[in-house]
Amino acid sequence: MPESLKNILLVMSTSGYLVPQSEDASQGKLWIETWKRLDRFLPDLRKQLDLDANEPVMEDQQAPETGTTSTV
Repeated sequence: MPESLKNILLVMSTSGYLVPQSEDASQGKLWIETWKRLDRFLPDLRKQLDLDANEPVMEDQQAPETGTTSTV
């Protein structure tokens, strides 16, 4: 199922239907709503597809900061 979903998203992106809001403001709502739903059950899918390399992460999707730093 994830492979089929990837293919659908790639076709939508290539066709210009699913593009980041920074590229086409008229498609912003579809972009946001699509990822809002997909991030719930396939959180790594967005990284795998890399469709939004220049799109900033929405505030409600950012990882919580712990306030600690790690040293390596």
